[in-house]
Amino acid sequence: MWSFVERGANDVLRITGQLDRNQWIFVFAAALVVGAFLMRGFGTRI
Repeated sequence: MWSFVERGANDVLRITGQLDRNQWIFVFAAALVVGAFLMRGFGTRI
């Protein structure tokens, strides 16, 4: 289990190491939008 997490983290770090500032802003904004949709869907099920 831990090796799977470690491999995934290494892949993410290798990919994100190549991002510049504008791409980081885009990724952060996309994560906020996806998170908002997931939280909205989660709230309607309760």
